[in-house]
Amino acid sequence: MIRGHSAPGLSFADLAARFLVVAAGLSLNDLFSRAFGVGQVASPGMFLAAAVLLLRLNTRALGWPTILFLGTIASYLGLGLLFSAIHNDIESAIPYCYMYLASAAVTLGVVNYVATTEHTEKLHSFILFTRNVYAISAAFILASPLLEKVLDQGAYANDGRFRGLFSNPNEASYVGIFGWILCTVFPFKDRRLQIVAASGIAAGVACTLSKGGIVVLVALMLYQAFDLRKPKRTAIVTFLAAIGLVVIQNIQYLTMQILAQYSGVLSSSQTIRIVQITGILGGQINSETSTGRTVLWNLSLERFADNFPLGGGLGSFHFLVGGIGEGGVWQGAHNLYLMMLGEAGPIPLLFLLLMGGISVAKAFSLPERFRHLLLLLWITLGLQALTSHGTLELRHILLVVALALGLTIRLAPNRLARRASRSWQRSSLAPRSASSPTPQAVGARAVDP
Repeated sequence: MIRGHSAPGLSFADLAARFLVVAAGLSLNDLFSRAFGVGQVASPGMFLAAAVLLLRLNTRALGWPTILFLGTIASYLGLGLLFSAIHNDIESAIPYCYMYLASAAVTLGVVNYVATTEHTEKLHSFILFTRNVYAISAAFILASPLLEKVLDQGAYANDGRFRGLFSNPNEASYVGIFGWILCTVFPFKDRRLQIVAASGIAAGVACTLSKGGIVVLVALMLYQAFDLRKPKRTAIVTFLAAIGLVVIQNIQYLTMQILAQYSGVLSSSQTIRIVQITGILGGQINSETSTGRTVLWNLSLERFADNFPLGGGLGSFHFLVGGIGEGGVWQGAHNLYLMMLGEAGPIPLLFLLLMGGISVAKAFSLPERFRHLLLLLWITLGLQALTSHGTLELRHILLVVALALGLTIRLAPNRLARRASRSWQRSSLAPRSASSPTPQAVGARAVDP
């Protein structure tokens, strides 16, 4: 049984945190931009909500993961600005300062809320609320044909990719993946609703035709399928995986044979992407299957070597001038690690890797449910960063980063946090201390109340 105080009504902080979830998970900025041609409509509200959460900033939220996250942002901006000045390109670097400072504010606000909220019931409710919003957003992916007629007047009709409420189908796919993770770790009480939600989200991710998103979802499904505590299920999954390894050797050939039967149903662009996705699943990662990503990665490494030991400055790897152009725009590194390395050198990347490594290490000491949740979230975030340089700019990604950091600090506090504050809230979701209830109580509630 979960021990804790009964939660009062929603406070301004509770409402602010929920508004950030809605604005990020439903991509309100994209929605208004597509519908009315007005950008950043939700941004002022998000900054205000972040300010509300930061007004109650508690030193308990400043564990090592938070410090390392802030160190990542600070070193990236500081060194990036320095290198931009050296390259006489300071003016173009300023917008990135605003962007990443806003990202840090939103993330820190949500981390503070998750790590220090006093009432167990409120935090549990917030996690379920986040699950529901991301699941609803994923459901809109399946309504993409209708949404595009209403919002875009068919602007995206030729690419054959579903994008839901987002302008970018790759972003929509990861909202679906995070929704799927939350649905599987915190399932709905109604089993039929759970089946519909999980299968609908998986279908939505598939319809985005996002190579990275689909590969990550398949990897997560396999990760969850292997459960050493259930030998029979593990044996079955291992047997099926062995068969899959045989099939996957000829997966592209089999896919092309199947697609040939539906040549009049799928567009050429859809067919090409499906073949490329199956190629990646079969281990073929090259410039063709990655749509030029490998070329951009090699170019990023070459540019980094040219500038070493300096970086290229803020924005230089967001747009690799002279590399690959698409729609009149130079493509970026499409890799967060290479972007940070190339723009600001190895120090911000070191902070980032330490943040992820320490957070994952701490996750292994948590109760099973939260260990499972955090490992799935960090695996997804790490893989997403391999194919996108905008990981720390996208609000729906940052909100998940903040949730993971906040839960890590709350459930596995370190000496830094203990020295910062001696008063700990005693509840099953409160940070662990000598007088707090055991963290195993956290996982007692598996479904909706």
